[in-house]
Amino acid sequence: MTQTSGKLNYAWLINGLPYAHWQGQPPGFGRPIHPTRRVLDAPPVHEFASPVGGTYPPWFDPAYWNEGVKPRLDLKAHARALLRNTRHLLVEIILRRQIAVFTAGLALAMLGRRRWPLLIEPGPSWMLLLPALAAFVMYSLIHVENRFVAPFIVLMWLGILSALTVPARTEVKRAAEAILVAAAVGVMLPSITAHTLELLTNPRLGGGEYSEWRIADGLHKAGVKPGDHVAVVGFSLGAYWARLAQVRIVAEICAERPRPPWNCGGEQHAIRDFWVASPDTKDQVYAAFRRAGARAVVAGSVGDVRLVGGGVVLPDEWLRIPGTSYFVYFLDR
Repeated sequence: MTQTSGKLNYAWLINGLPYAHWQGQPPGFGRPIHPTRRVLDAPPVHEFASPVGGTYPPWFDPAYWNEGVKPRLDLKAHARALLRNTRHLLVEIILRRQIAVFTAGLALAMLGRRRWPLLIEPGPSWMLLLPALAAFVMYSLIHVENRFVAPFIVLMWLGILSALTVPARTEVKRAAEAILVAAAVGVMLPSITAHTLELLTNPRLGGGEYSEWRIADGLHKAGVKPGDHVAVVGFSLGAYWARLAQVRIVAEICAERPRPPWNCGGEQHAIRDFWVASPDTKDQVYAAFRRAGARAVVAGSVGDVRLVGGGVVLPDEWLRIPGTSYFVYFLDR
């Protein structure tokens, strides 16, 4: 029986199990029925060419690879998550990102005839507020992201602003209109400014050194073809370049974050261990990648491992992708 999304997210975000390559660690959370295959231990190489498809199979169907996991109730971890998520929701999302609307609401309340209408006369506004508050509580128990709560932020402000009333005097109405216009400008201006600066500094919307389209384009120019299977030394959960290049990741060496939830079931220094390994060890890794069906290996800077200007010396066979700190190595040449 496959795991539900709720069980997996609880295991990842509360119990701290790895997002990918769970091999049954730590003990007490069940045993994987069909995990990704660890084909080399030092450095750890995981292979997952079959039976799941997709650009990155461990994340295309995590329920399959994590079947057998048994999340455990952890009240202390719940309390830490609740505090962390509540702070993120109130400070990062509502106050910092919505400060213009928050200020406008206070200003309109001061102009209004009733300072605390939501508390004094609960009414239709609560039809908007209650779903928003329920969603905030639900997400705060496990994990909060901007995209999760965005529609409920809208409901919250609609509920609050719809409860505010101002006197019908012309000068007060004009002041209220000015406040709302200022709030709209305050919400939009930071995003407009940021995107304008990005367009001016990078007309092709690259967005920086690690632009995914630039990596994909560079791979094609180097000789990687759509449909090729590749291996990765780095962080595949964010490898959007693979989708753009239309390649399939079938094996990888990945490294952990310093604290849970972990990226994967490797070791924290696995990537650095690969780069400092002996030529014989690297040959074993390349052989494991070939057995998985990979035609090329793609590597990028991850964590404290910087492939450009970071002290890591790559052999000449590794080709740098222009304009990035990513490299490709062909296993069939």
